[in-house]
Amino acid sequence: MENEAQTSREESTERPAEEKEQAEPTVISEDEQSSPPIIPNVMGPNLSTASGSSVKFTLDDIPPIKWRNRFQEMQAWCSAELQKPLMTHTAVIKSFLARLTGFLRDWYDSLGEYRQLQYLNSPTVEQCMNALYWEFCGRQDHLKDIARKEFFKLKCCSYNPKDLDKHFQNAAKRYYLIGGMDDPNIK
Repeated sequence: MENEAQTSREESTERPAEEKEQAEPTVISEDEQSSPPIIPNVMGPNLSTASGSSVKFTLDDIPPIKWRNRFQEMQAWCSAELQKPLMTHTAVIKSFLARLTGFLRDWYDSLGEYRQLQYLNSPTVEQCMNALYWEFCGRQDHLKDIARKEFFKLKCCSYNPKDLDKHFQNAAKRYYLIGGMDDPNIK
């Protein structure tokens, strides 16, 4: 047994010498010397880069009528973050809530510990975003009722093509919002 151990030690000491003899010298050109070395990305998948951390969420810079679109952008960002490897819905929600600024940050801070934990411990990202949407924009059913009333009140008294086009755009937007294609009473 001792002979085998000594033989393996002798082989291990001989191999590096053989590898040193076979190694070729490397020549570095002037261009390679002047360029900075390439450093591999050693950050894990859960850590964001400096450019990724610049994403902030706020409602301060837009009027309330455009909040719905902003919430859709927030939902899209959360869905994209969820696609990253090793990201859980809890990590995405924490990251999302940490990126709130302005009015949204003030609102979240004023919730109190219990309600903050409710948002933080939402079962899915979608439920968290839906709760946030309902808090600021209300339920979709209410918007559908309003659009239905507005659709039936629409009238166009002008035969000017520009006015007719504007009327058609308003009517079409409300028609599809209330599900007019599926409702035989509207057709």
